[in-house]
Amino acid sequence: MTAKDCGHHEENRKKIYRRLFAAFLGVTIAVLFIILLVWLILRPTKPHFILQDATVYAFNLSSPNLLTSSLQITLSSRNPNDRIGIYYDKIDVYAAYHSQQISLPTRLPPSYQGHKDITVWSPFLYGTAVPVAPYLAVSLSQDQVAGTVLVNIRVDGRVRWKVGTFISGKYHLYVNCPAYIDFGNRNSNNNAVVVGSAMKYQLIMDCHVDSGKIYKVPAAINLESKDMYIRLLEFFTSKRTILIMKKLVDIHFTKILEFKRQTSWVANASERKHLQSFITQAREQLAQVENMYENL
Repeated sequence: MTAKDCGHHEENRKKIYRRLFAAFLGVTIAVLFIILLVWLILRPTKPHFILQDATVYAFNLSSPNLLTSSLQITLSSRNPNDRIGIYYDKIDVYAAYHSQQISLPTRLPPSYQGHKDITVWSPFLYGTAVPVAPYLAVSLSQDQVAGTVLVNIRVDGRVRWKVGTFISGKYHLYVNCPAYIDFGNRNSNNNAVVVGSAMKYQLIMDCHVDSGKIYKVPAAINLESKDMYIRLLEFFTSKRTILIMKKLVDIHFTKILEFKRQTSWVANASERKHLQSFITQAREQLAQVENMYENL
């Protein structure tokens, strides 16, 4: 075989490689374009919540700083998506005053909401002799004297999105609805209706809605020493926050390891064995937290 033939075969090989690379690049671009197109068409829009009314049966502050409340609300949710359904798997509703929960959570029944559908709930919210912070009791008394109290109706739940036959994983749903309750003259309030001994307030308030993906946290976490750190991980979904919490755990157990080096003065063998077992468990469960962060 001459040098000319070798050069010809080398040139053909390069052409084949270039064609394969061009085909691979073209397929990759096409797939990415399709994914982008599907996302633009089907991307889920958060449901729209409206607090329609609230009927107040009781809202009394007694000494020492105990709040008793009883009310019924009407809450509606509209699915604005044309091609996406929503599964409401676990929905809890409760009342709050200045970020402090003042009623027990009421669990709404699981339901499915189709395209452009509207769902209406009318749950009762109760709170009997709920302790409130002293400064909140003062603020609440001042609001009642002024005639208007802002109560936030909050929804905390889990939802899934349905596109055709595909059903997504669970997402966290958080809704905050402001409700201005007027404790002034009943006769002068045009938005309130007397219902027996209760007052029904027509509100029609738009609610703020947030949603985000839920990350699972390892269940085998039992050490009381680090529960204060690990339990907080369940309330965060960002990798940055989890990294910060992981560093706090790491710092906490670094101090324990330093204490371990000073165990020479521990005369009781059983106490020394217990401490060493504690350190071993701490290392294993710290590794679980690190693996959780790496796998996000």
